[in-house]
Amino acid sequence: MMSKDRLVPVLKTNNRRLNFDFYVEQIGFTVLLEDAGVASLGDAQKALCLEIEELPANRAFQPQGKKKLDLMVFRVNSPESVEAGLARGLQFDALYQGPKGWAYLATSPEGDRVLVHSEESVAALNLVDPADYPASFQAGPLKLDQVELEELRLHVSDKEGSKAHYQRIQWPANLVFTEAESDYLQAEAGQAWDLFQLRLFQVDWNLEQLQKNLEDQEVFVPKRGNFLLATDPYNQLEWWIQAYA
Repeated sequence: MMSKDRLVPVLKTNNRRLNFDFYVEQIGFTVLLEDAGVASLGDAQKALCLEIEELPANRAFQPQGKKKLDLMVFRVNSPESVEAGLARGLQFDALYQGPKGWAYLATSPEGDRVLVHSEESVAALNLVDPADYPASFQAGPLKLDQVELEELRLHVSDKEGSKAHYQRIQWPANLVFTEAESDYLQAEAGQAWDLFQLRLFQVDWNLEQLQKNLEDQEVFVPKRGNFLLATDPYNQLEWWIQAYA
């Protein structure tokens, strides 16, 4: 069952066109908006799922080690649309099968891992041995439908501190934290080719309660009071939280 709220990862990329082709032409996201180095991607129902923003190399900090983003797990309604991506020749790292159909793990041109499936949960998937890969896949819908971010896995410098901090907010996706040592984890939000913002749309938007939950850290709220912007002090990720219109 899909959550009422919606969590949208926002990524900074080196080459937006290569990433655009990966997410749209191969995986099957729908382009909702493309303008001035920004692409908003959604599903066939026009719900926002992912945003990619181009960051030129001469402005990007290029750290070493593991990125803040480890894995995005997207659950879709139609198993046919998942298999269709494989039929289009998507290069995958691992193939899975569940009761409803195929699933895959693929890596974007930016090195970001994406898992797409149509099961009730990612836990229902079984890894397929390469010896058992089918000779071909069935062509199908060009676009993914009813996409939901089921799980977001992050590399963090302080696992327990991050878990405690993120528990201040109710997130519609399962957040998994893995402790790691990397220069990426200290990079200021938006300064590296990595995840830089979590955009959270809440049906039961309550600005007063959000400010209370985050009262010990600096936040920005415009005069209109229509969104709240904060920064995760453990991992230098922006949180943009607003009402789900």
